[in-house]
Amino acid sequence: MDTYNRVKKSINEFLLDSDRKVIALTGEWGVGKTHLWKELLHDSQEASLKSSIYISIFGAKNIDEVKIRILQNAHVFENESLQTSIQTGASFFQRTLEKFTGLSAKDAALLWLPKLTNEKLIVIDDLERRGPDLKIQEVMGFLNEYSETHKTRFLVLLNTKKLKHEDEDWKQLHEKVIDVQIHLGPESKECFEKALLLSSCKNEDQVLKSVSILNIKNIRVIKKIIKNVNLIETKFTINDTQAERWIPSTVLLTALAFEAIENAPSFEYVCTYNPYSRLLNQFKDTESVEYRWNSLLDSLGINHTDDFEILFQDFLKTGLLNEDKFTKLFAQYEDDLNHQDAHNKRNEFLKSVLWDSKKSKDQLLEEAKELLSTVDVMDPPTITNMVEVIDELGDTELAEEFLTRWEDSLVNRPAYQNIEERIFDNSFGKIHKRVLEVMCQLRDEQHPPLDLYEAADRVIKNSGWGDRERIAFKDSTKEKYIEKIQTLNKECLYRFFKIHFEWFRNSSYDLEFENGKLNFLEACREMVKSDPRSRMSEIILRQFEANGQKDLLK
Repeated sequence: MDTYNRVKKSINEFLLDSDRKVIALTGEWGVGKTHLWKELLHDSQEASLKSSIYISIFGAKNIDEVKIRILQNAHVFENESLQTSIQTGASFFQRTLEKFTGLSAKDAALLWLPKLTNEKLIVIDDLERRGPDLKIQEVMGFLNEYSETHKTRFLVLLNTKKLKHEDEDWKQLHEKVIDVQIHLGPESKECFEKALLLSSCKNEDQVLKSVSILNIKNIRVIKKIIKNVNLIETKFTINDTQAERWIPSTVLLTALAFEAIENAPSFEYVCTYNPYSRLLNQFKDTESVEYRWNSLLDSLGINHTDDFEILFQDFLKTGLLNEDKFTKLFAQYEDDLNHQDAHNKRNEFLKSVLWDSKKSKDQLLEEAKELLSTVDVMDPPTITNMVEVIDELGDTELAEEFLTRWEDSLVNRPAYQNIEERIFDNSFGKIHKRVLEVMCQLRDEQHPPLDLYEAADRVIKNSGWGDRERIAFKDSTKEKYIEKIQTLNKECLYRFFKIHFEWFRNSSYDLEFENGKLNFLEACREMVKSDPRSRMSEIILRQFEANGQKDLLK
């Protein structure tokens, strides 16, 4: 019998035992506590269960609000006008009560609550999500009073891990109020199977494998994972053998987006993951958090990351799927399959470097030499890995030969005849400096450098920037700024000044932007000084004053 059926059977037995007045069903968020109760209610023929009252106290501000929710959900209040009266207290009924008794409609309704709940079962959900002003002592006091005095029975659904700063209060009150506690702790496989009841999953085995490794038990998140996997499978032509490359990352990144993994790596860490560089050079401490993150990604089978993780992260943030780039990427994966033997040999070599204690450095370097013939199928992250590993083994000449052969191979490689306009930068050490320089050189040959206005406009439009924008501002001069400002029309001049004044207020831009900001300021000073009565000088002075920066022109 699986976990869900065992727990359901236990709850049913306790609910039929009248001595069990307050029953707690605990479990992590998303494991299906509420759904299990609904299943139990659907399958039961017991009158006491059929007449039960279910409420969620999500966001409830005080205990009276909890009581009102019970009243509103009770079957006896089917009359809509009476429900409205209870909810708003704005009816004739309220005014009459206040005139003759001094009671509001809510107060009067609350007087009926003990009679209404007498010998009834009330299911209270989301205890840990109540409003911050509603103390757990108040809720537990209510349960104790009504269960002892008014013969009301309760089933409370909650995640005890989320009772923030109230562990001691919960422990003390739990002992006094809760008659029995049952924990719903299914395996991730069981949660995955629950999610499958509502939707089918393409590549089911591969998805389940990743879900199990990450120990994801939130059924809502698993459903989102399935939806994302199905979306990609439906949108793009994907070879089944590619599943191991993109599904683990899809599962991991979706789970990160919904905070379904404890002590998880950041998006940034995953998108720049290079296990060989990190293990060899930085994170040899097995107690470090980075080492644990590396072990997690390694167990998922993520050997390295590339544009897929960056594109998928962007999809999770924006909800927009860049179909052209995904199509191109999967076509590249298909091409990689044609060179699978070379990839396998390279991966075996890298694993030997990390884990084969029986091989000396000289033996490993001999194996590396055999891989020189496969350099023409290596992408930038792969050649980076190889060069770093060979350098670590002590043969700088061989590392140089790998780099030279890789550069020479680009001439005949179709993938680099139409290079992406925006190359992933070197901020996190993902790409070897020389490899990045070659890629940027190829890109610049295919995409002319940006002028100052184009660079500034792209920062505004994209709410971000890349190396092309940085280069434009790094290479800027006062003279270039003067020439550009003097040629812009009114709309462009407005946008150009807007982004530069943003730099004066915000220090979060890269260092290259500082050079652009200083040259912009010098250009404005020069134009005002050379012709203080011109229209351009008037515009500059007015804008600097409006932005509180007039003193900078002195």
